[in-house]
Order: sequence, then structure tokens, then C-alpha cells
Amino acid sequence: SPQPAHPRSALLSAPVQRWRCQSVPYAVPLLGREADVRAVTDLLADPAVRLVTVTGSAGLGKSRVAQTAVERSQEHFRHGAVAVSCTGLTDDRQVARALARALGLALAADVSVSAQLTGCLRSCQVLLLFDRFEHVLAAAPKLAALLQSAPGVKALVTSQVALRVGGEQVVT
Repeated sequence: SPQPAHPRSALLSAPVQRWRCQSVPYAVPLLGREADVRAVTDLLADPAVRLVTVTGSAGLGKSRVAQTAVERSQEHFRHGAVAVSCTGLTDDRQVARALARALGLALAADVSVSAQLTGCLRSCQVLLLFDRFEHVLAAAPKLAALLQSAPGVKALVTSQVALRVGGEQVVT
């Protein structure tokens, strides 16, 4: 019998669903950034790359490049892709909860959020998109630790500055 997709315990070791990153409709096509999108999708396709950060000043189209790259890449991840907006987050501790919410996890009160995320994602092959990470740069080491504990997970991040953690590949 099929298992329900939401909510689900974060302590499950095997995913019960495939996540799909929803596209934001744009009135005009993406112009002049195809090389950047291709660079990001090529990095996401590289098995050795786990973290890609698209950097640049505000308003240059980082989010649009990342979203387009996710649209083109998510089918290559068995469990799809999940987007987390860091806009409005004011504390790096909010990032884990925002990710859990995006995954549709029902969090247990007596286990740390990071342990529950690790338990959920450990056996997943999923792409995580974190948009506007410059608001919560202090969470970068926690993201790197999550990637280390969940070998099938990759992260694509947009930020005005690089995260400066091990293994990060930067596209400017």
C-alpha cells in the first residue's frame, strides 16, 4: 500500500516521495546568462561536486540562473529537488527548520533538527536549492556538515558572497 507523503517523520531512513522544485513564471526569457546556467548544470552533473554557489551583486539574476539550472537538473536526482528561500530568515538556526518545512517533515521535539534532517536525507539523492543565503552565512558550516553526512545530496546556493566552506564551487 502507498505511504503518505506528508507529514512524515524525519527519522525515516528512506524517502517516501519525490520532491519537485516549483518554477516561478517569468514574463521574459532568460537572456545573456545561458553560459552561467550551463556552468552550473555542468557542476551539478559532476559526481565530485556537492556544493555550488552562484555569487554576485543584488539584482544580477543569481536566483533566475539557479532556478533554471534546477529545472534542467532535477530529473537527474532520484528524489528530485527542494527549494528553500532564505529571504526573511534572520538567524542561521532558522535554515534547518526552513529546510525541514520545505521537505514536509514532521519534526520530533526531542531530537535535534539537524539530526532529523540527516536521518531523512542520508539515503536520498536530492538537490537542495538555497536562495539568498547571504542572509544566513553563519549556517554555511552546518550546510557543509549536512552534505558530508548525506552523500547523495547536493546543494545549489545563491549568495552575494561565497560561503567559504570546503568543496564549494563558485560561479560568478
